[in-house]
Amino acid sequence: CDDKREIIFIPFLGGLHDGHLSLIKEAKKYESTHQIWCSLFLNPLQFNDINDYLKYPYSMNDDIEKLEALGVDVIFAPNVNDMYPFYDINTNKNNNSLFGAFVDFEN
Repeated sequence: CDDKREIIFIPFLGGLHDGHLSLIKEAKKYESTHQIWCSLFLNPLQFNDINDYLKYPYSMNDDIEKLEALGVDVIFAPNVNDMYPFYDINTNKNNNSLFGAFVDFEN
């Protein structure tokens, strides 16, 4: 990448609303010297009850549209298996918890 600007990284669970978007609008004040990178990852391991996770008001496509409309430079939106290859929805556990989250970035 030829862009030598610093990075402002803003992670989100998803279900973006005006409060979330205000963080991006604030970050955009620095866009001449900074790229804006966001992640969207609804982490099932943050929920005690898997049903709460399954009912969480989240539309990745809607969230991506909102981020793109605000001119975010990079959106990282992994799925559960990208982050937890040994995740089991039946137990809501990562069965290889010794290693925690796992992401493989390839060029």
